[in-house]
Amino acid sequence: MLPWRRLHPLARFRNRLKSPREHGLAKINQILDDPEVSFLRFQQASLRLYNTATRTFETLPELLRPGQPLYDADVVCVGEVHDSESDHVIQRLILDALTYKHFAEVHTDNLAPKQVAVGVEYFTRQQQTALDELIYGQCEKSGNYFRETCDWDATWQYEWALYAPLFRFCQLNPTRIIGLNIPFEVAHMVAHGGIESVPSWLQELLPEMDLSQRQHRRRFEDTLRMQNAHRERAQPHPGLDHAYTAQVLWDEYMADSAHQYLSVNQGRLVLLAGTNHVWRDAIPDRFERRSASSANPQRAVSILPWHGSTEPAGLPRLADYILCMRGPGGGNEIASTITAQRHRLAGKSRLFPAGYI
Repeated sequence: MLPWRRLHPLARFRNRLKSPREHGLAKINQILDDPEVSFLRFQQASLRLYNTATRTFETLPELLRPGQPLYDADVVCVGEVHDSESDHVIQRLILDALTYKHFAEVHTDNLAPKQVAVGVEYFTRQQQTALDELIYGQCEKSGNYFRETCDWDATWQYEWALYAPLFRFCQLNPTRIIGLNIPFEVAHMVAHGGIESVPSWLQELLPEMDLSQRQHRRRFEDTLRMQNAHRERAQPHPGLDHAYTAQVLWDEYMADSAHQYLSVNQGRLVLLAGTNHVWRDAIPDRFERRSASSANPQRAVSILPWHGSTEPAGLPRLADYILCMRGPGGGNEIASTITAQRHRLAGKSRLFPAGYI
């Protein structure tokens, strides 16, 4: 027996699934016996995150227990450096773990998993029809067709190959993709001319914005300085106020989109966005502010990939969990192993209801 087969967490459910008439039973039994899926679970069990609340490293399975913030959260924000392949692989690994966790936690008389949806920065609310067609439409309308329909190369511009496996994962499960972002033209308008440059009818549609978060603004300015190293600290960036307003608008709009989705849909939203959007004072806190006044306040957690060479213990507590990407056993190493598995299985017919990463 391969070593990771002994760790397979679904084994304890084998005797509980009593009714062969229930839809999906045969599928679950196949998962139990698939060594490639077991190998994937082994990699997930190896993934460690630094818990900024307890200041300890904990494995992903340890954090996905009832009562743990990551398990109980309504929104799980997972950051990315947009051109980092490893970040995208780990995002899918975490998405798969959350999907699989609810897939496994079934009742004898109800095999339907708890709904998991994926909210993404890369698409806008206005593209939702195209996103739903990708997941629920005809199989042939995918790949290049979807790439052209969503106008990927013009609107997002990052390499399609980095994101295509996520869309395929969502097709196979199926998992709904939710477009969270504001149309880029609006953000561009605000960045160059401020809110006052937006037509009055459009201003009425924009979400309430909190521009008073000093730490959030300071980090934004520091990021701009790093991107424009030739600028001196004493000299403010031209149009800095407008640029910061556009950044806040981006965060607030995506937080509002997540809140609107969960207000009418049950389940969990896994939110994928750039690292600057998943700090606690970016999308997570803004989502919770909107939810606080509802009958059932909802919670968000943030997971930040850390590419620095230092340990995360000295970092400010600006995220709930920090994933160290470098070093032995880090995110980069696990991502490389999983990528090799995916390439090895390319073109082969396999059962991955929650496992195509």
